[in-house]
Amino acid sequence: MSQIQQGMAMLIAAFHKYSGKEGDKNTLTKGELKELLTAELGDIFGVRGTAKLFHKLTS
Repeated sequence: MSQIQQGMAMLIAAFHKYSGKEGDKNTLTKGELKELLTAELGDIFGVRGTAKLFHKLTS
């Protein structure tokens, strides 16, 4: 499996880890998205300028 395929498989697995907790397994609610971003990308959102993007995505 190529590196891109491995990366896509990891993204899909992370998506499914958080999706479906509040409804459809094939979509993320805002709450699920916020949980995913906080848990999986929390370090990135601590970087200056990304907090505004995080707020926009999750509100």
